Amino acid sequence: MFVSTLMKTVLRTVAIGLTLALAVLSGTTAVSAQAGLLDAADESQDFPFPGADTIALHDGSDQYISYGASAHGRNVPYAVSGSGNVVGTSPVIAGDAMPAGGGAWVEDGSGIWTPGAWYQVKDGVGRYYLFYTATHRNDNGRKCIGVARSQNPFGPFNPESTPIVCPDKGDRWALDADVTQGPEGAICGATVSGPRAWSRRCR
Repeated sequence: MFVSTLMKTVLRTVAIGLTLALAVLSGTTAVSAQAGLLDAADESQDFPFPGADTIALHDGSDQYISYGASAHGRNVPYAVSGSGNVVGTSPVIAGDAMPAGGGAWVEDGSGIWTPGAWYQVKDGVGRYYLFYTATHRNDNGRKCIGVARSQNPFGPFNPESTPIVCPDKGDRWALDADVTQGPEGAICGATVSGPRAWSRRCR
């Protein structure tokens, strides 16, 4: 009787142990599979900043550079990726293209949004341009478009002292510069300045 009771106790203990082990293994597998799915679907791991624009580098590297909106303590974070015809993405923020901020016209503490990138050769000199949105100083939070330039794609980009587009009617803002090639090599930017208002400036 004692042996039978002892055997039952041992078998019950073994069964409980096996059940717990299987539960742990199943849970670990489920968590690992879930983590794998989350990592695969988490595009933020590949593209660590919002509102980005990507252009080809013109430095012989055959790569691309993406400039993003203010994030991670940087005014204009950038990442380098791709090769040849493959643009790709990178989870690594390589630096800040505008460490000094958006210029004298920009409100202190303002972030920089949706930078539109462009490369242009003029008079034999290649320059990179960033057309960006920021909050205008002492103007009730109005958003305007500025431009900064640099011969180095990694910066620092030098902003102009005044915005190039800044609505003066009511509470309108200028947002989301879309940069294109204009007549005779001019750089043109189309911007939104209201629910249905668009403007186009060339320089």
